Amino acid sequence: MHWDKDAEKAHEMLPLPPMMGPYARLQSEKIAKHKGLNRVTVEVIRETERIYADFMGKGKTEQLKAFLAGTGPAP
Repeated sequence: MHWDKDAEKAHEMLPLPPMMGPYARLQSEKIAKHKGLNRVTVEVIRETERIYADFMGKGKTEQLKAFLAGTGPAP
């Protein structure tokens, strides 16, 4: 599956523990296929982010966002 450059960058910034990155990548490709797309877009990544935020909870997601932005400690 083809990934837009912006989608690749957005995927790298998903607020996820490193070990969950490959699973999020597969989830994004699954979402794109379900939508009938042959590429992963930033919009698909945003949908993936919402799915993982629901799974992990708002508090942990905010901690990870702060850590990735350099404004918070490692969770």
